[in-house]
Amino acid sequence: PARVFDLAARAERYSVSRPPASHWASNICPSPGGTRLLLTLGCRPGLFSPDPTATPVWDLPTGKTVSEFPQQDAARPNVAFSADDRLVVAVEHQAVDGKLVGVAARAWHLATGRPAGECRLPGESFDPVAGLSPDGRTLAVIREYAPGAVFDRATGQVLTTTARPRGRPRTSAVFSPDGRVFAVGQGSD
Repeated sequence: PARVFDLAARAERYSVSRPPASHWASNICPSPGGTRLLLTLGCRPGLFSPDPTATPVWDLPTGKTVSEFPQQDAARPNVAFSADDRLVVAVEHQAVDGKLVGVAARAWHLATGRPAGECRLPGESFDPVAGLSPDGRTLAVIREYAPGAVFDRATGQVLTTTARPRGRPRTSAVFSPDGRVFAVGQGSD
C-alpha cells in the first residue's frame, strides 16, 4: 500500500491501495499540480498479465479514487504526468507468449480514465522510460540500451528518433517547460 503523511501534523493522513499478494507498490508519483496520486504495481520481472491490472488514480487531498487505467505489464511500468494534470502516460513492455517484443506508451485522460493515444517501439528493452511534454502533445519513449523515439501523442506518428546509447544506459527523459527542448539522462556503467 501507499501511505500519505501530513508533515505539518506529523501524522499519517490515509493509506491507499492494497496490492495483490504477488505485487508491490512499484512507482508512486504525484501529479505536478499536486492534485493526483498514482501508484503502479510491480512483481517479478517477466510476468505479464493476460488481464490488465487496474491502476487507480487518487485525489491527493482526500485519498478517494477518481479514475483508473489498465496496467498490462506487471513488471512496474514507468509513468509521467502532463504539467496540467490532465494526462498520464505509462510505458510498458509488450509481450507475446511471455517473450518481450517491444514497448508501448499509452496515454490516459486522468479525469475519465479513457485512452488518449498510444505509441509503440519494436524490439526488446529493459526499463523503458516515458517523458511527456508540458502541453501533453509530445511523448518520448527512451530505452536503456536501444534507440528511442519522440511521438505525436494523439496520432502515434514518430517525430524524431534517438540513437542507440553508447556505453551507459538511459535512465530518464524530460522536456523543458516550453516543450521545445528534450533531454535524455544516462546512468553509470
